[in-house]
Amino acid sequence: MAEMEMDFRGFDALGAKMSALGEEITGATAVRMVRAGATVFRQEMVERAPVLDKKTTGSDSLEPGAMKAGIRILIPKNAVPVEGHIGPKPSLQRVAHDVEYGHREIHGGSLTLLGNGKTRGTGVAGEDVPPHPFVRPAFEAAQGSAEEAMMHVLDEVIGENDAK
Repeated sequence: MAEMEMDFRGFDALGAKMSALGEEITGATAVRMVRAGATVFRQEMVERAPVLDKKTTGSDSLEPGAMKAGIRILIPKNAVPVEGHIGPKPSLQRVAHDVEYGHREIHGGSLTLLGNGKTRGTGVAGEDVPPHPFVRPAFEAAQGSAEEAMMHVLDEVIGENDAK
């Protein structure tokens, strides 16, 4: 059997370039990529968030459009790996949960359901409000677009590094 020798050149430079790119992705580029993906998710969530038709007299529900306006992106500064949180601001999270999963109307005060199935409070339970899911459907619909947005940012960074 004949022996064959192969000589590979240029891989040291390629390895150094890939190493530098990897280090850059963990820094500001990772934040840019996560923000790009999170923006796509936020837009889809805002489009799907239900809006209250009309507010009845004495209602303590949110103003129409408040849920859409309260959806935001939060990227923690020191999280490793970089992560993004997309959703309603903290003051709206309880309402968003009730909208997403449904709830029971309470009239005339508050009502707490106890562990034994009984209730405590001055309120009167009304009818069940059906769920209006918008968070999970938005995630499922925007997943591909968010990945594309993140890859677009990565392509920009690779192009910038190639230009150097």
